[in-house]
Amino acid sequence: PPSPAGGAVFFVMCRFVVYSGEGPLCLADLLTRPVHSIIRQSFASREQMTLSPLNGDGFGVAWYGERDDSTPCLFLSVTPAWNNGNLRHLSEKISSSLVFA
Repeated sequence: PPSPAGGAVFFVMCRFVVYSGEGPLCLADLLTRPVHSIIRQSFASREQMTLSPLNGDGFGVAWYGERDDSTPCLFLSVTPAWNNGNLRHLSEKISSSLVFA
């Protein structure tokens, strides 16, 4: 859609992944390991090739831990997911049966 000021047209694209299963899954199996993971998509987005293939916005992951708790765990960052070492390390160690990223 055109901007109100009549300037450049920008398109916003968000990607989400949700896992809800009977057993826990390692976050890395959702976020970093798949060939077309959302982290890889944010680094090499074919949909945004006309402007830039990079999506350098922040990132967040919410998951429920093993304890029976109604409050999710959160990992939030203003840096891009593809450049966040903490996210890569944590995703290798955390498993959950309910994840939203």
